[in-house]
Amino acid sequence: MNHYIGYHGTDKTSAERINKSNFSIPYGKIGWLGTGAYFFQENRGMAEYWAYTKVGMKPKGILRCEISIPKKKVFDATNPLSEENAFFHKVKEGIEKELKKQKVNVSVANEKDFDGKTYNLICKQKGYELVRAFTYTYQEEDRKNKTFSRVPNGVELCLRNPAYIVKKELIK
Repeated sequence: MNHYIGYHGTDKTSAERINKSNFSIPYGKIGWLGTGAYFFQENRGMAEYWAYTKVGMKPKGILRCEISIPKKKVFDATNPLSEENAFFHKVKEGIEKELKKQKVNVSVANEKDFDGKTYNLICKQKGYELVRAFTYTYQEEDRKNKTFSRVPNGVELCLRNPAYIVKKELIK
């Protein structure tokens, strides 16, 4: 089993609702790592910053969640030389080639859309329930100066099935 501590930042009302019930996975919404509930691994500060950027002046809520999941259910993309990352790129290239062959425009609104859809396809085909990857969360200076980086500043978890959350608590 793999065990992770993840922090989820949102508005206080949503955090209280999630704490009492559970995460409802927004299946229509696709992020960088696919569809699921997103957490910053071992990084409460990043969850607080994320909440600040998303909800503005509303009161913030931070959830600390313990996730316990079988290793075979985790697509771990944190090693750029791993079989998982090679597989991701092979699938992505295959999708692109097939779409071009069918004369379908492969451009998307932004990078996360195509990557997220690729992760969703891999997870569905292989039975993965959690994607773990290095990501870069834009900081205040990035937003002000438009000096965005691609160098990761944390590890994010995208959990497709909240049943693997063994403990959660509202910490803010």
